[in-house]
Amino acid sequence: MTDEVPSTHHGRFQPTTSIATALLVLFVAAVIGTLHFVQAVPPGGGSSVLHTTTTSPPVTTTTTALPKNEVKVLVLNGTSIGGLARSYTDSLTAQGWNVQSPSNGPTERHTVVYYRPGFGHDAALVAGTVKAKRADIKPWSLPSKSYAGDDIVIVLGLNAAG
Repeated sequence: MTDEVPSTHHGRFQPTTSIATALLVLFVAAVIGTLHFVQAVPPGGGSSVLHTTTTSPPVTTTTTALPKNEVKVLVLNGTSIGGLARSYTDSLTAQGWNVQSPSNGPTERHTVVYYRPGFGHDAALVAGTVKAKRADIKPWSLPSKSYAGDDIVIVLGLNAAG
């Protein structure tokens, strides 16, 4: 029986491939064990439950824009500046919109354009004329029934005066 001694090169020990292989196997086992543990224990502890999510393709809706003269627009003055709503009513009427008689409205710092479902595109067009920001174009949320016949209601804010 002979004792096998690892090969040496100039008196130094040379690692053999079996040691490198053993280290690689240990490393892979540690990674797999860690992944298994992470999947088995959800954050915060508790039992692990597999949740699946199914997504559907987005639903595309097409809105056919009505001619401007068929879109009912109401301009409300949300400031204390007299005649402001009248001047914007005249401007929008000149552009072809079906604008109702102006009135006073709730006080607003920034002009807000409210629109009934299906009139978002029209509201965006009107917003440019009345100096409303994109963030101030909002779906219908007006509490008063007196606006029930209107498609777009504009409440002018102080920014409309400048």
